[in-house]
Amino acid sequence: MIDRFRVGISMIETKSIGAGGGSIAHYNELLNLVDVGPESAGSNPGPACFDLGGERPTVTDADVALGLVDPDYFLGGHMALNKEAAEEAIRRHLVEPLGTSVEEAAFLVKTIIDAKMGNEVFKETNLKGYDPREFTLFAFGGAGPTHVCGYANYVETPRIMTFPFSSVFSAFGVANTDFMRTYERSCKIPLYTAYNDRWLEDFDEFNAIVRDLQVEALRDADDLGVKDVLWGLELYLRYGMQPHVTRIRSPRIFVTDPDDVREVYRAYETEYSRLYSKAATFLAGGVEITGMTLWSVVPTGKQDLPTLPLEGPDPSAARRGSGPRSGGPTAAGWRPTSTTSSSSSRGTRWRARR
Repeated sequence: MIDRFRVGISMIETKSIGAGGGSIAHYNELLNLVDVGPESAGSNPGPACFDLGGERPTVTDADVALGLVDPDYFLGGHMALNKEAAEEAIRRHLVEPLGTSVEEAAFLVKTIIDAKMGNEVFKETNLKGYDPREFTLFAFGGAGPTHVCGYANYVETPRIMTFPFSSVFSAFGVANTDFMRTYERSCKIPLYTAYNDRWLEDFDEFNAIVRDLQVEALRDADDLGVKDVLWGLELYLRYGMQPHVTRIRSPRIFVTDPDDVREVYRAYETEYSRLYSKAATFLAGGVEITGMTLWSVVPTGKQDLPTLPLEGPDPSAARRGSGPRSGGPTAAGWRPTSTTSSSSSRGTRWRARR
């Protein structure tokens, strides 16, 4: 659903909350409070500590100022961060209007971003009817694992999982993903005609569309120098007189006999029943194919992940240095102001005393 409309596009539902290492912290003079995001410094110029021209404080700058990110071991030690630049950005944009210390302002940024991320994950999970306590929280990216112990308290999952290559987790996934293209065609093919109780008999009409799409896909694959292509077919179907269609993965690329036709309908009936219940199926109204989407898939070489031995619960071998004690600085001069009507700490923001 997009707004109030059903859109027939295959996608994984994602929710962007405008919170990450590049999110910019700013002071709102009108409301006399600090907020973080959704504006981002991106990767270039990026946070002030990158020394690429960024001048406004970001979450990463706050992490560097607090010692949560080691400026001498960023990117495995291949990129040095400028801690002084991070502190100067925080001092100029946050400390001066708030009248507090760099450490307190940085901890304030961390507190706000943790609450934003945690509340959003909790809300998106809980409001869909799921209990976060039954799930594992996956943390990847750069800021995700850095802050996970902060925002996990809001989500209330019993387990956290992160990865040795978390900062390139998405890039790794893209590099190991098969190359796929889709080719679509509208059509109007009666799969089943109710008034004379007849299933599709003109197989050539169905198969001709698939072959035309395959010719187009093979032409593109040839431009890439690819010879081996895997196929997938999705169909848009609807019962008679229905305005909306249901998209299914076809069990057959081509139909060659009545059994293939009925197999396609069974796949449609199964998906329709899953979405709307078995009682909503309406074969007596007829079934119509209104469109096809052909998937051409070019497999890519996959990188095998190493299998590492379990070392037990002692993480001391991964230690690269020491950081601040948990809990952060005592933010004297700050008072929490709840943005919700409940007594829960969820939704807390921080406001400066004048």
